[in-house]
Amino acid sequence: MMGSSHSIVFSESILDHEIEIKRAELETLENELFQKELDLATLKGELAAFDRKYMRVVGGLQAELDELDAQVAEILFIHNPGDQVIAEDAHQARFFAQESARVAGEWKGDVKGRKHAAKRKEIFQPSLNIKQYYREIAKRIHPDLATDEGERLLRTRLMIEANLAFQDGDEARLRSILKHWENSPEKVKGEDAQSKLMRLNLRIAHVCDRLSVIEDEHRQILVSDIYQIRIEVEHAELLGVDLLRAMAERLMNKIVSCKARLRDLVFVEHLP
Repeated sequence: MMGSSHSIVFSESILDHEIEIKRAELETLENELFQKELDLATLKGELAAFDRKYMRVVGGLQAELDELDAQVAEILFIHNPGDQVIAEDAHQARFFAQESARVAGEWKGDVKGRKHAAKRKEIFQPSLNIKQYYREIAKRIHPDLATDEGERLLRTRLMIEANLAFQDGDEARLRSILKHWENSPEKVKGEDAQSKLMRLNLRIAHVCDRLSVIEDEHRQILVSDIYQIRIEVEHAELLGVDLLRAMAERLMNKIVSCKARLRDLVFVEHLP
């Protein structure tokens, strides 16, 4: 009996020591997470501000040039209806023009841009996988299944996120919500050492998952077109060059040339 008692105390001592180690590990990871969340939010904010500046200086001109290029390509196709290469060029040019107009329209907040955005949201066709994930989430996480108020709040928050993800057709987010619930520290009940250790391990896993997501988002931003443009603009500024203004001037020159070409093509088209 004495040996068994000593064994239990020794085992609890080991668990208590492990709990302290895990708490220290969690604190370190959470501090890293808080800083990386801040860094990512700062980067997104800076990039959004640059994107607005880019659209104001360059975006509208690019949309205008793409539209003129599309008109030129379409007139050339009218003159050469049997040429498949010209036909493909015209199709591609019109696609680029529509995309540029959409981006510029949404940035300006004009009626055309808002209607386009609204039209995209009107199309709601969730895949079979998305429906299955949503059913599984509703089955496992519905707030009515809660055993206490704290659990009800967690279930309610996750169901709200699931509803938004379903409406957006975001299968990855639905998977993440289900995984979060299955590994939720709040699901582990009890105040014994084993339960505390289990909750700590689950919290550590959640923090590590979030750190991985942040790193992926950061990498995606670094390879994005707008980020690369921003780097080029900032580098040019160090050399005393206003790259955005130079880009705008080049676009304006191209617009003038393209308008002249378009007038020539229209003139030829109306010749007897």
